[in-house]
Amino acid sequence: MFHNNFPTRSANVVPRAIYESDFIQDRWGFAGGLTSCPDGALGVDADVDLVAMDRRIGRNMLLNYGRVIRLLTSIDECFAIADDTRWLPYQHAGGLTSCTLYDGAIDHLDLDVANSHPVHNAAVKALIINSAWKIGADLGWANQQIISATPEVGKDVRRVNGELLALGGGQAHVAESLSHAFDMAVQLTGTDKAIAFDGSACPQPARDAS
Repeated sequence: MFHNNFPTRSANVVPRAIYESDFIQDRWGFAGGLTSCPDGALGVDADVDLVAMDRRIGRNMLLNYGRVIRLLTSIDECFAIADDTRWLPYQHAGGLTSCTLYDGAIDHLDLDVANSHPVHNAAVKALIINSAWKIGADLGWANQQIISATPEVGKDVRRVNGELLALGGGQAHVAESLSHAFDMAVQLTGTDKAIAFDGSACPQPARDAS
């Protein structure tokens, strides 16, 4: 899964400095890892040169995930559905975590963008919660319309996140079922565009998309 919730270049300096230190270079053997696409693992990449391997992995990420990232960031209005067993920022669909949608207001591939925490994507009008380990306060959900898919979910949302929701100025709603929650979201947001983060992968690699 591609994680797009980290600010531009935020993870580069310290790891590179550690790798290039004498302590590591005197003990360095090689690096290895899986190559991936939204459809799953493609193979294995390994090299004694970590920088060369990093460039190949970077190219692979842009090739296989770039189009799907652009697809999510081009959405003008929608509501999200949390229906996975993970923390909301790590719930994924099509090989991309929900951060890609929620942080879509900033282009992390633009090197002129300042290294700051992403701004909530105003295109996401509401969030339906059907299943989630926890929600997290860093995606800007707390100022949204939050719709619990069932009364049982609503109790947990208020118990775990009620204070954050109140501070963020969001509004909590409770539906009788997931289908009812969907209808409520359409009525509240004025759009029927929904993106469900349910742990699914793309049916085929993004590089093969026409």
